[in-house]
Amino acid sequence: MFWQNKKKFEFSSLIYDSRNFLAASLNNYHPAAIFSAAIQTSADAVRKDVRNKWGHFDVTEWTQAFFNDCFSKLETLVRSLGLPGGKEKNTLDQLSDWRGKGCQLCMGHAVDKDLLSLLQTEVNGIIKDLGLQSGRLFQVQETAAALQVRLDDGEATRKKEMKLILERLTAIEKNLGEELLRRIQGVEEKVEQIEQRSTRTDQKVNQLGQGLSDRVNQLELKVETEKPASEKAENVHRVLEEGADQRKERNPDAKSFVPVGLVETDLKPRLELLNPKVEEANVAISHEPNVTVNLVHQLLKAQFQQTCRMEELIHKQQELKYISPHLT
Repeated sequence: MFWQNKKKFEFSSLIYDSRNFLAASLNNYHPAAIFSAAIQTSADAVRKDVRNKWGHFDVTEWTQAFFNDCFSKLETLVRSLGLPGGKEKNTLDQLSDWRGKGCQLCMGHAVDKDLLSLLQTEVNGIIKDLGLQSGRLFQVQETAAALQVRLDDGEATRKKEMKLILERLTAIEKNLGEELLRRIQGVEEKVEQIEQRSTRTDQKVNQLGQGLSDRVNQLELKVETEKPASEKAENVHRVLEEGADQRKERNPDAKSFVPVGLVETDLKPRLELLNPKVEEANVAISHEPNVTVNLVHQLLKAQFQQTCRMEELIHKQQELKYISPHLT
């Protein structure tokens, strides 16, 4: 019964190994109760130290000793399985061939020495180029670091400039606000002054209007008060005309009524002209008796005219006395 189950698991493992990963096949040996502890331990060692190490290759780990140890663990696992007949020997022989002639088995023929030398040369060139690339990478990293420093400096400078610009804009905004407020206050003060001037102007206009109204009222009152005076003047003129008519009836040859002022201004020049003539006549009489008669006639004529003038003045004084009661 044990051997039947063992054959069954061997068959399953062979099918599984040809179609799936080796790690999955090795995992079947570890938990199965039908396998011995030696098989389980060998399978676990191959899975961890051979398959996983090869699957996650690290060139620093794969030394010649580590390579030989891996094949030793594979051989131990094959021997612990207890394969029947020549199966175990055949498997061990294959492992030995893979250990010694793995490259030939992979390529299907013997490795050419010249090709191997060329391959080694190319690998060395690649390693050299890798060193150069590493140096260039270091230079690029240094350049990138310098650029990063410059970028950081530029960013810091830009932030500083932005901060300075923001401060300037804030100061300008503040100054503009203060200037605008000051101008608004100035405009308000001017508007207030204009309103005060307008108020004073309105008051002056009202005062002038009131004064004009008072003046008009005074003129109207004056017109009303002067109206009786004009009526008195008309009465005086009418009385003078009546007096003149009466005087003409008494003395048709008398002149029309002349005011006293005009009489005085007219009489004085005539008397001044008459006095020199009288003196001239007296001188002529004393020197030339022949012309005495003519001069006497002239003097008599002048005296007659003066008498008529005096009579006219007396009549005018009487007329003034007559009309004076009507002037009050």
